[in-house]
Amino acid sequence: MNDEQTTRHRATRVRSGRGRPAGYYEQCAEAPEGGRSMDLAALLGSLVGIDVSGLVDRPGRIGFAELRSLAAGPRLSDIAKRDIPVVDLFTHVRVSIDAEVVMISTIDGETVGFRVEAMLRDHSMHFEIGHVLADGSVDWRAPLRLLGREVPGGSLAIHALDFLTFEDFIGQGS
Repeated sequence: MNDEQTTRHRATRVRSGRGRPAGYYEQCAEAPEGGRSMDLAALLGSLVGIDVSGLVDRPGRIGFAELRSLAAGPRLSDIAKRDIPVVDLFTHVRVSIDAEVVMISTIDGETVGFRVEAMLRDHSMHFEIGHVLADGSVDWRAPLRLLGREVPGGSLAIHALDFLTFEDFIGQGS
């Protein structure tokens, strides 16, 4: 073993008569340049996602892969699509019919409340995954954003969604 190597992998010598070599091996493969940010985001899927709680049938974390599948859909031609309609995300987590308010926690630590019915009726409101950079490429590691006319500042970077009844919402304020 050569101690001056920076890879810290041992080379294994195979002698005749041995059934198979043993030792440490290094897997090597070249990643295509164009897909590097997408691959990194897939690896960091636990960081790119949102937490969903409250009156839903599927509480928990929605990771990068699920968000991408909601945006792209089943058609290969939509692979670059980044928008997720509100109704699609709400259907995916199976929002209860009793949910009247959704509290959105942003990555900045703010909390904003919306009526569920108003979000479903406002066709300008949608979620967006990824962020377009100046060179036109997409940074898939960017947080999920809520966009629309009624959204404060036009855009919110989302950390979590919590679905509540109106009575629970009022109780949170006191």
